[in-house]
Amino acid sequence: MVLIKEIDRKPVDLTSKSEKCHAYEEALDLAGTGRYNLWLLIATSVVTISMGLDMFGFSVVVAGCTCDFQLTLTQKGILTSMPFAGAITMAYPWGYFSDTRGRRNCLLVAMTVSCACAVLCSFSPNWIVMAVLKMIGTSFCSAVQSITYSLLGECTPRRVRGAYMMVMTASLMSTTWLYFVLSFVLKLNFVHDLGIWGITFRPWRLLALIMATPLGLGALCLSFCFESPKFLANQGRTEDAVRILRKIHAINYGNEEGYSVKSLHLEEENNATPRGQEPILASIWNQTVPLFKPPLLWKTLQLYYLTAVIYSSNNSFVMWYPFITNAFFVSYGRGVTEINGLCQLITAGISPSSSSDNSTTAADTEVCRDSLEDLTVYSGILLSVLFTIINLILAKFSKRKKVVMITTLLASIVGGVVTNLVPEAFTAMALFMLFLITAMGIGILFSYYVDLYPTSYRGMVACLGVMVARLSSLIGTNVVGAFIKDHCTTTFYAWSVYICCSFTKLSSGKRTGKPSKSRWSSLPMESRNPKGVTSALPASWEEIGFLVERKSG
Repeated sequence: MVLIKEIDRKPVDLTSKSEKCHAYEEALDLAGTGRYNLWLLIATSVVTISMGLDMFGFSVVVAGCTCDFQLTLTQKGILTSMPFAGAITMAYPWGYFSDTRGRRNCLLVAMTVSCACAVLCSFSPNWIVMAVLKMIGTSFCSAVQSITYSLLGECTPRRVRGAYMMVMTASLMSTTWLYFVLSFVLKLNFVHDLGIWGITFRPWRLLALIMATPLGLGALCLSFCFESPKFLANQGRTEDAVRILRKIHAINYGNEEGYSVKSLHLEEENNATPRGQEPILASIWNQTVPLFKPPLLWKTLQLYYLTAVIYSSNNSFVMWYPFITNAFFVSYGRGVTEINGLCQLITAGISPSSSSDNSTTAADTEVCRDSLEDLTVYSGILLSVLFTIINLILAKFSKRKKVVMITTLLASIVGGVVTNLVPEAFTAMALFMLFLITAMGIGILFSYYVDLYPTSYRGMVACLGVMVARLSSLIGTNVVGAFIKDHCTTTFYAWSVYICCSFTKLSSGKRTGKPSKSRWSSLPMESRNPKGVTSALPASWEEIGFLVERKSG
């Protein structure tokens, strides 16, 4: 692996004006696809995995510290919601800093601080300190999901961009089986008194330290990557952008001399204000308002609605996946075979406990269960592996993003409805897994943020998208928790209708050809292409499919 060093700041002569001024996408294509792009994909995937472990793997840590902190059910609920709360808190600022300070710089700061907070969290003296540290840490690592897509998308040639996005999404899918495998650490049996603030070092603290390690590793990997050349060009630093593209070409092909680009221009008009020349509040305002004004307003709302549907449908039920899986195995183990859907299994797995001989209080039975059941771990690993394989297969169809998105939404609707109609237990569970397949749309969703917005707004719109995603997940998790026990069937049917609304909106209309000139002319100058290349935001959902296919093809 070729180590990538920071570029020097020495100015270069960009030759005479007679040299051809290349469009950015053309200049990026000439830089090629090779070792640098592979390294950047590995680095962003490591960063994405570390974010998944820090945010979603925390639920396993909470299960492990239950005995140590004598947690009540309410306290466990507060702790497990902290990663979502942290992500919501800082999503807006990360969008601003990403568009004004750079993708790579933001990621380096985010990963370093979140790693430090994760390490300190493993030595928390009580659950309150743990909650505060986790909220601070995840507020930083939440920058990963949006900014990594921007960084990878802006440094990857268009012909392979979709596939790279989906591979990175597959790495996010792998975090589930990874933290389920790591949860076996909780089965270790040791206690060491550290002699500070009454802290005893137990297996859950070791698990928390292990999960913090990838955050530091991700920061190290990113330190060998370049800033996005497109971000630099949008900031008016075209010399630096050309120099980085030349370095990328040298890493990919082994020499700098073969790179013919001397100057470049962006397809969209440069609308970034140079750093330090605008008050920070005015800068934040100018980064945000255009997203919520015509003609971008309706398109932004549509994309955020689809974000809310995908994340709330997947994350909300994934958070309750151990609960549902445990109920499934309990009821099936008791010989419940004649059923009328998954919800009957859930009810059968819960209700007998109240009348059984083991009818002790929750404080006596659940509070001090500091490890996961083996069957829960195995089922979580199976789900993650299946989704990772499916995502890698779908990467082959990255040029048909709209088709893949519609297919996953339709499959989820079918799974949500039919899972409560089949009379066979394992078939019902398989259909429940199919219901969670909306996760396959995450990579496609964020590729829209990269493809369809001007460079200077891209970080902001993506980070606000992450805030919408986490907020919808937080709300959805509580809604599912409130209704899944007593109104299980209604919950699944209502959620299927919710997904169906986005499906019908995305699939409505026929692609009749190039969007009308009047629609494109209504877009602001910063998102138009002066040379007529389709780089602006389409006017309707059906035109998204037209645009992405034309770009990819």
